[in-house]
Amino acid sequence: TRALQRGDVRVAIQALERTAELSADTTRRARCLFQAAELAFQIGWNGLVVNLLQKAETLELSRRDRVRLTWFREAALWSISGAEALKEIADSIKTEDDVDLALDLLSGPATKGWWAEPDEEVCKHIVGAVERVRASSEDDPRFVLIVAMTDPIDRGAFVIERLRRFAANPRDDARTAHLLGLAAIQIGDFDLADRFLSSAITGLRSDGR
Repeated sequence: TRALQRGDVRVAIQALERTAELSADTTRRARCLFQAAELAFQIGWNGLVVNLLQKAETLELSRRDRVRLTWFREAALWSISGAEALKEIADSIKTEDDVDLALDLLSGPATKGWWAEPDEEVCKHIVGAVERVRASSEDDPRFVLIVAMTDPIDRGAFVIERLRRFAANPRDDARTAHLLGLAAIQIGDFDLADRFLSSAITGLRSDGR
């Protein structure tokens, strides 16, 4: 945490790896390895991402962590398997915790790959699965981004309304600003995109990203 606060992502990754090595708790070890892998992905160290995920794979993982492992590995290797991988995530959504994991995965690192040419039916399947379980999802910036990328025309008005609401009450959170900026790009609102992404730059730089 201190390393990230001073923008030293490399040291943060090393600390998380060391924590995983020292911990006897499998769940904690997996959590640390996944967190380190996500940081490594964010700064482009895909070789390290794969190495960290290989360590995690040797652990006895929960269903939830197994989904996370598969998704991160495919994102790092740019080998997203398309519809089947997406449907697996959507079908795993049963509880609020599952929704949180799905939103994290579907709005996180892997967005660079499979949102390029999404399958319409799979997109509807994912959005519907999230909405069925979490009534409050519409106020989540991760959900706004997913809708903007999967259905920017039919649900563009919803995205615009949510973006304007966030702009009127901005959060002091670089990741939120980044997600909203990406959503604004998808619907062609470049003024809002510039506003959100400019806000994100300062926060992300302070975190060494």
